Amino acid sequence: LAMAALFDPRSLVFWSSGTGFAGVFGYAWVTVLHLWLRVSFRATLVAANGMVAGWLAVYLLLLRPPRDHPQLPAYQRVPTSERFGTAGSQQGLPHLELPAVGRGEPAAGEGSPLGRDRRVGTLRTAAAATRGPLSHSSSSSSLSEARQAAKVHSMGWQRRLAVTLSLWPYTVPLATVYAAEYSMQSGVWTAIGFPVTDAAARTRFYDYSNWCYQAGVFVSRSSPMLLPQATRRVLWAMPALQCLLLAGFLVVGIHHWPLYSMGLLLPAFVVGLMGGAVYVGAFTLISAEVEGPLREFALAAASVADSVGIAVADVVGILIQGCIFRVNGLPGADYKCGATSAR
Repeated sequence: LAMAALFDPRSLVFWSSGTGFAGVFGYAWVTVLHLWLRVSFRATLVAANGMVAGWLAVYLLLLRPPRDHPQLPAYQRVPTSERFGTAGSQQGLPHLELPAVGRGEPAAGEGSPLGRDRRVGTLRTAAAATRGPLSHSSSSSSLSEARQAAKVHSMGWQRRLAVTLSLWPYTVPLATVYAAEYSMQSGVWTAIGFPVTDAAARTRFYDYSNWCYQAGVFVSRSSPMLLPQATRRVLWAMPALQCLLLAGFLVVGIHHWPLYSMGLLLPAFVVGLMGGAVYVGAFTLISAEVEGPLREFALAAASVADSVGIAVADVVGILIQGCIFRVNGLPGADYKCGATSAR
């Protein structure tokens, strides 16, 4: 993910789309080989390891190194209103000072890798192929970028931690949406079936709901190819909607109301849409708003957020599943709303 900062900006979208398709492909792999062709589950998993060799070949033989890609030495100013959807406001954009390297101090305007120059707008990389021969200004920009890169590499752990924490406008929505959707997957969806007392029916809904979820992820992670970049307001609104979907599924799982049928697959698809959109939206915003030398570090640091959300959901999902099982009188869950089942 972080290496996408070294290539064409579109590679981040392609990465997101590919990871979205991975979920659909993974479910299809198990369904076709294990369920339809009756290949053992162990053989199904071992056979999938062949793809590792394929990806290694792609990386070593097909992927060109960054220097062979169109270079992106200059930056283009983007009006604030285009990036944030509001005129003249970048409130909340982190402001950081990188440590000076060597004897010199940062020149005016160089010290803030995130959100500097509040009057003009954020910085966005522009492909050199569209600019023709490098001008004197772009050469100066490249020199300034090299200095900033040296500062990034010289940062101590305190500064790296500060930069990571400053990415909260992107990481908080990312962690929240992952926590909500994985709580649904590992908690609520395991306790829904028609009828709920039938273990096979619960397994069937779990499989179908995850298929729909993965399809939604793939669609939304591929959406930047056709749709404009999401603003921060949209990025923060989607996790809120995801939490509402979690609350709705909780009501359905406990009360079997207002809808308790395979029609729930539609909101499961929407859950995937929200999760995938926040993923690609957060990382493309980082790529657009974080200055070049710090972009690779920021992408890597922000990727921890989804893991944090998943870890939270692992715990919450156990609690949710146990409570819904208890309400519906279902066996099989060790944890049931604070009570441990007798063995």
